[in-house]
This record gives sequence, C-alpha cells and structure tokens, in this order.
Amino acid sequence: MLSDEIDNWRNYAEVLGLKTHEINGIASNLNLDSRFKCKTMLDSWHNHCGYKATYLQLMKAFHKMENSKLAQTVCHLLSGMYCP
Repeated sequence: MLSDEIDNWRNYAEVLGLKTHEINGIASNLNLDSRFKCKTMLDSWHNHCGYKATYLQLMKAFHKMENSKLAQTVCHLLSGMYCP
C-alpha cells in the first residue's frame, strides 16, 4: 500500500543517496507528517541530482528495495512511460 511506503521514506532516501544529515534534518521536523517528509525527501533528492533525478531513477530505487509493485504503481500513474 502506498501509505505504508510513504512511512518508509527514510529507507528510500538512503537508496536515493541522501546523506544522513539530510535525512535526519527532514526527520527532525516534527511539524511534518510522513507524507510531507516523503515529499521533502523527494524534493531534496531532485535538488541534489538535478536533471539526473528522473522517474526512471526513482523506479530503479524501488526495484532495488525489492518493491516492484510500487515501481509499477508509479509507472502507471505516469501514463505513456515505458514500464520495465
């Protein structure tokens, strides 16, 4: 379920290459729920990687975490994209 995955945003942050201090900074913001922490994590990843932060890279991270179902969900949300 997508909401369960959002709660695991820290694991995805590590796989996407965020630094420990970045992850801890997001986690320490008590004003954000898991959904907003996940979005903040994705924004940080995008800002850090720039043009290399693609949906394909995101799906590869999901596959790396052995979550092909989440990768497929994201892929189907992005209609018209190639789904491996």
